[in-house]
Amino acid sequence: MNLAVVGHVEWVEFVRVERVPKPGEIVHALETWEEAAGGGAVAAVQLAKLAGSATLFTALGGDVIGKDQCEKLQKFIMSIETAKNLGELFELTTAR
Repeated sequence: MNLAVVGHVEWVEFVRVERVPKPGEIVHALETWEEAAGGGAVAAVQLAKLAGSATLFTALGGDVIGKDQCEKLQKFIMSIETAKNLGELFELTTAR
């Protein structure tokens, strides 16, 4: 059975702080990291964990962040089908 998800991917920046700041207070980050997230990405990763593989159909940027998202997601998802840009939504390339 072939399973797929059509959805979006977001780039999320996380920070670890010593405690949640009070209103108006500034706290400094102890650690920062970035991950691919979003409805499509999360659903595809979970589906791949349950079924053994999944394909994610999405649009990613051609910049460093888009390439990094693709590489990180490929660790969890069998294949990612991405539109090269919004003007070419139907011209898909395969990342495996």
